Amino acid sequence: MAKSLSKTNFLTCLDCSKNAWLKIHKPDIYKKYPLSSFELNIINTGNQIDELARGLFPNGTLVESRDDTELTERLMVNKTTVIYQPVFSTEKLITASDIFVWNSITNLYDLYEVKSSTSSEEGGGRKTEDYLIDIAFQKNILNDLGIEIGTLNLIRLNKEYVRIGDINLKELFIIENVTDQVNEKLGEIRQKMEGAYELLVSDKEPSGHCDCILKGWNSHCTTSEYSNHDLPEYPVHAIARINKKKLTELVDSNIFSIHDVPTDFELSDNQRRQVDTAQSDKEYIDSSGISEFLETMKYPLAFLDYETYPSAIPKYSGHRPYQQIPFQFSLHVINSHGDELTHYDFIYTEQGCPDEFVFLIWITSVLSGVALEECVHPTVINTIEVGRETADDNMANLLFVLLFQRTDRNDPFFWKHAVMLHNFVKHNLVNVCAVMPTGGSCADIPLCQEET
Repeated sequence: MAKSLSKTNFLTCLDCSKNAWLKIHKPDIYKKYPLSSFELNIINTGNQIDELARGLFPNGTLVESRDDTELTERLMVNKTTVIYQPVFSTEKLITASDIFVWNSITNLYDLYEVKSSTSSEEGGGRKTEDYLIDIAFQKNILNDLGIEIGTLNLIRLNKEYVRIGDINLKELFIIENVTDQVNEKLGEIRQKMEGAYELLVSDKEPSGHCDCILKGWNSHCTTSEYSNHDLPEYPVHAIARINKKKLTELVDSNIFSIHDVPTDFELSDNQRRQVDTAQSDKEYIDSSGISEFLETMKYPLAFLDYETYPSAIPKYSGHRPYQQIPFQFSLHVINSHGDELTHYDFIYTEQGCPDEFVFLIWITSVLSGVALEECVHPTVINTIEVGRETADDNMANLLFVLLFQRTDRNDPFFWKHAVMLHNFVKHNLVNVCAVMPTGGSCADIPLCQEET
């Protein structure tokens, strides 16, 4: 392997040790399974956020090479005010930090680690605990080199930030001092660093399955197909939302195929239905449930599908980090039983914000005459008043139905609908007097508090 263990390879090893070993010793196998577009986007987003965060501490000096410890040392000797990507290495370990800032009061450098997630787990971000390992790896190397550091800080996106005009970096980012939390983990991480180094420096490939044998299908590593090649076509790892305890129990019992799961093995209702369907090789159709649902439908019916994309850095005024931006939709309408479907579609190809005024006017004009208000439950929408003659209330009705049938704000679809609803209010296309369920008010509409 390379002479030194990097932070990236260390973190990969913590996730799946054999995957990390293959990355270093058999890169042809590791690269056989290329990163997905989603994974590449995560990496690109992280790089963009890292560069943007440098604006919090401008006019710094960038260490461009990932092994240029000599330049880093010179910059620190000269007490360069701000250093981007300083590099530190020992005989076994190497790391690059995001930002070093000289503190003239303490005469020490403060370390800043930049992450592209939002600032709270509740807001969709990762737990602070997840990043302490990252910073502890750096701090242990700095300790080995005898480099005293001031504070250890974590920089993340502020999920509450709403862009108005130009981006305000001090509001976009939240800086958290995690010095004490990191120091508490130094010993624990030190042991893991030593274990990872010993494993990865060895030329002997770890035998058997990789660590992913005890993880759900969607959490498997890049090289899982190589390390777990003997898994059946439909393994127990594919059981929906199976937790580690249940999966471990099955694996320890040498049960790898979903067809071998015992009938008395404890599963949730949905999991049991999935297993029973696979084992019986028969379709499961909830005919009564479908019938009950269809009985609630009244013509005309509209079937709306649309696409959005999230931007970590708010691209437009009124937007938050990672807010979903709608740019395309497909709508099928059927007016009565037996009628043919009428199809409408739209994709935004201009410059600017896709969910702005022109996009909304186009949607409302398409939906003119589609009486969707009959689908609205009276406890959800009490009154809707159209603010412009050119606008029709049907799209507003549809959005309200879609939005408030999803009361879980962690559901990404909730926020897709909220974005569009926000812009209806913003552009005076609709004046909402009372749209929330019992006890709610206009002020409760997400993203609209500043506009109503």
